[in-house]
Amino acid sequence: MNKRIIYFLWVGLVFLNAHAADVQMKLDRNIISLLDRTVLSVEFSDTTGDAIEFPIIDGLDIQYQGKSSETRIVNMQRTFKIIHRYLITPKQTGNFIIGPVQVDLPGGSRALQAQLQVIKSQNDSEAQQLSQLLYAEIASTHSNPYVYEPFDLTLKLYIREGIQIDNSISILGGLPEQGIDGDPDWKRVHQEQQVIEGHIYTITTLKTTFQTITAGTFTFEPNVQLNLIVPRQNRRSYGFNDPFFGDFFGRQEHRPVKLECNKLTLPVRPVPQKNCPPTYTGAVGQFEFQASISPTQLKTGEPITLTSHIKGIGNLDKITPPILATNTAYKIYQPRIIPSAETRTLQFEQIIIPQSAELTQIPAIHFSYFNTQDESFHTLTAGPFAIELSPGDQARLLTSKTSLSDPTLRTLDYDIIHLKPQPKRWKNPYTLETLYSRKSLIWISTPLLLWIATFLWIRILHRRQNDSAYQRRSQAWPEASRSLKEAQKALNENNLTAANEALYQAITTYFGHRLNRPPGEVTCTRIIQAFNQEQVVLTELIKAIEHNRYSPSTPPQETIQMQIKTTRSLLQKCERTRL
Repeated sequence: MNKRIIYFLWVGLVFLNAHAADVQMKLDRNIISLLDRTVLSVEFSDTTGDAIEFPIIDGLDIQYQGKSSETRIVNMQRTFKIIHRYLITPKQTGNFIIGPVQVDLPGGSRALQAQLQVIKSQNDSEAQQLSQLLYAEIASTHSNPYVYEPFDLTLKLYIREGIQIDNSISILGGLPEQGIDGDPDWKRVHQEQQVIEGHIYTITTLKTTFQTITAGTFTFEPNVQLNLIVPRQNRRSYGFNDPFFGDFFGRQEHRPVKLECNKLTLPVRPVPQKNCPPTYTGAVGQFEFQASISPTQLKTGEPITLTSHIKGIGNLDKITPPILATNTAYKIYQPRIIPSAETRTLQFEQIIIPQSAELTQIPAIHFSYFNTQDESFHTLTAGPFAIELSPGDQARLLTSKTSLSDPTLRTLDYDIIHLKPQPKRWKNPYTLETLYSRKSLIWISTPLLLWIATFLWIRILHRRQNDSAYQRRSQAWPEASRSLKEAQKALNENNLTAANEALYQAITTYFGHRLNRPPGEVTCTRIIQAFNQEQVVLTELIKAIEHNRYSPSTPPQETIQMQIKTTRSLLQKCERTRL
């Protein structure tokens, strides 16, 4: 009887918990402006489902954000959901249909579809495409450079009047990864306003210098990301219309947006081999060459310093020292690079030892380079250099004849004089007891310990070179500490605005390296998710710094001093947290 009751109760529970599998697709908002975004959710109810591959839709950028799950039990009934979320960013106005896409369910398939309307932005009611509000252009000073020839790239960012952005600019790829010498160092060089087709644009100019190490075709189409400052949706009004109060009370948010940019293709030519002089060592550009020696009056066997100066525009870091012809009359050593106080100057130093008093001059030294202006090889010559040699002490010793009848000579009984007398009896310093002593064990284990330490050090260096996340992790605290020192220095100079900006850079730089993300993707939410044990302090500190940045008034010096102290202590705690 009891078994039957338990069986019927189990069947009843199964029946109560049985639900038909379902899937739905819905938008967080189906009407947005050109500068806004919306979230698309695909919800699987009482079944499992994978993320959907949406087809490319012109005018929309759809990015998968991840999935979440939730379970509910109401009145003895259990339901669960798996939710896949997608972030949709519009690129132009209009009506868009997302789908239809087919989703397989246990009971069959379901076609999902959603409609989205993108209207004009309130900041600019005329623009119908995002590229009309902000875009980027890249250009080069050279249309067909040679390999190893430096050329400048100029990146201009156009932001139409009325669009608010923060100061962070991120370049997320789009540049050649192979055949480039080093990483580009973009610097802001100019900012101005221009009227383009009746609209005022703020133009920010960035510039960097590239240099290729191989010939071929290189394509530049940088992915530039900015952070828009837009009103936060679905927030109750606090009665303040000032942008400072809006940002402080959470009525504004920073939204990353990628700028459309033109594609720049540069064919890079190799250095021709025709008419290449034998003294050419790889220099490309326009250079000047000078050389000098010192001293010019000396004795045989004394050193002469040959100093060479190469100055100009080109691949100075790839130039090898000019070659001095060999000669039996002198001995030469390998040249070395020495620091130079002048810019765009390479300086070499080479030691020459005269071996013969008959040497009257050091031969000329030649430097050859390929001139990219007239596309030909040039050879510059310095010298020959006249010198005056007199016989040295070593030469006089070898040439003088010593007489055996010289009374100053003293005859020795034996030709080798020992520093210490020979011991009468030798002792074996090593015995079986001494080998087991602590000192002996230390000496025996030292090579093994050194080998282990060297192996670990090489592994650390290899990881730093190949693991970008580990490399950025090791740079987090040093760069943040440097920004905190700059903030303290600016605060001591009573420059409160620069102090707060350096404090903001310390926060964004540190967490950007720790989370291995570009500055534009470092948000308060991601920081708190990674360091949830410091959630309250982090939230208050970030809000306070944002408050200082956008406030029309400058905070007191004591407030910024306390924020610097709190930031240093908080980052040191985060430094001890493993992610």
